[in-house]
Amino acid sequence: MSDQLERDFEQWLADATRGLSDEVRAVTQDELTAHYEDVVAAFVGKGETAVSAQQLALKTLGDSRETRQGLRDTHLAGRRYKTAVVVGLLFPLLMPL
Repeated sequence: MSDQLERDFEQWLADATRGLSDEVRAVTQDELTAHYEDVVAAFVGKGETAVSAQQLALKTLGDSRETRQGLRDTHLAGRRYKTAVVVGLLFPLLMPL
């Protein structure tokens, strides 16, 4: 992997997983890295050069902000649900104040 493309992927990965818990971030980064490597290998298998395959694989991953939002929606939904339940239960008690 070229140094610049490696840095580009690492930056994409850091941006895509920002805001997740350490445990979830580690697992997710491992999965996304494996996916990226699989896509690079697939492009090389189709005749692309290593550099071209890396560039195409990074494009295939899409926008890191969209990925981050999807990951947050998935992994933080439970926390938001719990917060909504607590607020929903406390609101009627605090409303008369």
